[in-house]
This record gives sequence, C-alpha cells and structure tokens, in this order.
Amino acid sequence: MKIVIALPAYYSFPIGGYHVQYAYANYLNSLGHDVTIVFPRYADGTNSIGAYIKTPVWASLIKLRNRPLISSFVLNKEVKIKFVRNLQENSIPNGDAIIATAWQTAEIIGLYAKSKFKKKFYIVYDYEHYMTGDEILKKRISATYKLDLRIIASSKVVQKTVESLGGRVIANIPCGIDFDSFGMDIEPVVRNPHTIGFPLRRESFKGAEDAFEAVKLLKNRFGHGIDVAAFGSQKFDTPTWIKYIEFPNQKQLRAFYNSRAIFFVPSHFEGWGLPGSESMACGSALVTTDNGGCLDYAVDEKTALVVPPKRPDLMADAIISLIESRARRVKLATEGHKYINNFTWERSVYALNNILVDN
Repeated sequence: MKIVIALPAYYSFPIGGYHVQYAYANYLNSLGHDVTIVFPRYADGTNSIGAYIKTPVWASLIKLRNRPLISSFVLNKEVKIKFVRNLQENSIPNGDAIIATAWQTAEIIGLYAKSKFKKKFYIVYDYEHYMTGDEILKKRISATYKLDLRIIASSKVVQKTVESLGGRVIANIPCGIDFDSFGMDIEPVVRNPHTIGFPLRRESFKGAEDAFEAVKLLKNRFGHGIDVAAFGSQKFDTPTWIKYIEFPNQKQLRAFYNSRAIFFVPSHFEGWGLPGSESMACGSALVTTDNGGCLDYAVDEKTALVVPPKRPDLMADAIISLIESRARRVKLATEGHKYINNFTWERSVYALNNILVDN
C-alpha cells in the first residue's frame, strides 16, 4: 500500500508524539508499504501567491539546515519525506491510505473527496489539549471525531473521550516502546535511591511548576544528598542544583533514565505519556500523576505509584517513600519494567497494519 502520514508542522527538535509517527513509518515500511511523511508549511488552506513562492524556499532551507532532516530519530532510507504548501488535496501525493495524526490535520483530511484516498484514518493521541482548551478549541477538536475518518485511539482515556463526544473508535492501539533504544542497563537494586529525574515542558498542563515544588520539598528533606536531573526539548532556567539536559537524543535519554532510581511525571493530562513508559523500560521506579493516559501502564502500587495531579506535596511524599524503602522501590521498578515490556512496537504495528489492510 501507498500510505501517507500527515503531520501538522515540521520541527527539528525531538517531540515524543512525532517519534511515534516516525516509528510507525519505519515499521510499516519494513512490512513492505510505501510510506511518505508529509510536513505542511501552512496549517490552514493558504493558497496565496506568496505561499506558492515561500514554500519551496522554506523546504530548501530546512534541507540545508537539517542533515539528517530528522536528527533525533533514525528513519529508514526508504521512508519518503515531503514538504508541502498545506494539507489541501492538491498538495498531497496520492496513495491508498492517509493517516491524520492530530486534530489540525484531521479537520482538513476529513473533508477530502473519497476519490483522493480509498482509506482515511485518524490516530488520536491528543487528550491534554482538549482537556485544557477553550470552548472554541474544544468545539474544533470534537468536530474532527465526527468526520469521515476511521478513528484509532492510542489509550483508554483517549477512546473514552472520543466516544463521549460522539466519535466512533474502531480500535485502541497503545503506543509501542522502542526496546532497542530503551532498556535496563543498570539493575534497580544497585542504583542510588537519591537519584531523581523528571521531564520538563513549558505548557502549563505539563506540571513544571508542580515538579519544581516537589523537588524543593525533596531538597528541604535531604539537602545535598539529593541528586535531581531533568530533560526537555525547550530552554529552562533551572536552579543550579538541578541538572538539565536540553534536546536529548534517544541514546542520551537511555543513559538519563538508567542513571535515575526514581522518575516522576507531574503532568495534569496526557494522552499516553512516553517519558513515564520509557523510564519503566529502563528500570526506574515510576511516580506519576493520574493524568489519564498513563493508567494504561501505571497501575498504582504494582507498576508505579499514582498520585492526584496538582499535588506536589503528595508527589514528594511518594518519592520519599521510595527513597526510604529500598525493597519497595526495587520491587516497583522490577514489576514496572516487566509490565511495560508487553508494549512492543511489533504488537502495535501489526495491529495497525491489519486495520490499514482490512478496513
């Protein structure tokens, strides 16, 4: 099959959701499909003369500045990348199936004529932007669930949300974990229990302020004995006692997770939550908020400790309990690592492939 995967924009820095799309592209290509990833210059249907002129210039500059184009992820050489003016039908290469990957792409692709693609799919990951959006944004997002698209949910909370808004979900396919990139190199039992890690993002629902409050409480409790580190794809002015890694690649992320005995996720809402699942794959004990998507893999007191969102005090208490109980921490990390190994990319891709071929 000729499959087009439409992303809402091009970014040179690593984004977890984009990595999911790149992984799908690689695996679908390895199954024999002709896969093209499309990046639009303009999100809307801009057709001005300026747009026609600026798009090839924009594409050329991206190709000059970014070698490889996807520096944070290794794409198969056979996977094609195409830069287009916008996502209107006449800008998109023909194919057998197209996959919308966000509400911004779905609201355009959902209006394509049936003659353009035999099959139109919409993989829904976004839970957080709907939950935190204003009424206008919520209306636009919910409207995409009623378009002429075959909807695939990425988690139970996403499926529940789509269906509550009148959409029909044909399958629930959880995100896979790249176990070639993420794995346990250091056994939990030998890790320093005072090594703590967390992800940082600027969006308010990612809980950065809560994270800083939680680690301040840890600092007050343990003083210089606490070793805190964070990573993110944006610049942050963190306190000098917090190590910060900006724009980490997958190799750096693996080393980061393996250097932490405990990893915590402060998000208020997540459609899935890659950092939490990746940390489990690398053997960290996970403490996470009940942000929705994480509940597919974070089972309280079994594979992780789950606390309410916006409660940095409870987050800190959970982390302290693991610092002070080696047995509890090691058991949680071990059980979490064992459980997350069920979420293979092979399982997810074969499920997606069957839907693409059969539906």
